[in-house]
Amino acid sequence: MTRKPTTDPEAVFKQLESAFAPCDVVVMRHHPGMIEGFMADSAESFRQGARGAAHDMGLVARPWGFDPAGIRTPVYLWQGEEDQNAPPAAGRYLAQTIPACRAVFCPGEGHMLYLNHWREILAVLN
Repeated sequence: MTRKPTTDPEAVFKQLESAFAPCDVVVMRHHPGMIEGFMADSAESFRQGARGAAHDMGLVARPWGFDPAGIRTPVYLWQGEEDQNAPPAAGRYLAQTIPACRAVFCPGEGHMLYLNHWREILAVLN
């Protein structure tokens, strides 16, 4: 018997949630519509196949073509210490390398830290 793919966002998210930091799962479940929005965005990003996602991963994995130490503009960096998508070590490297970097590292937060810290993030941009 062939299993019919589900279109229920909650069921699909349940299958994917092991790829997220536990704190991100909690945050996503706490904000109404977040799981549905995430699933809709994910479906759209693969609507024409996986080529775009593969290209993005290639861009992340190769040299950037410039030295971050040469950035002279102020940079605000927010990093969740539990982030499983953007490793905190990469954030620490950028914070140490970019001369005018103002970094905030959030213990107990993951990739979705903006949902809990959006007011603070927007305040520094004011």
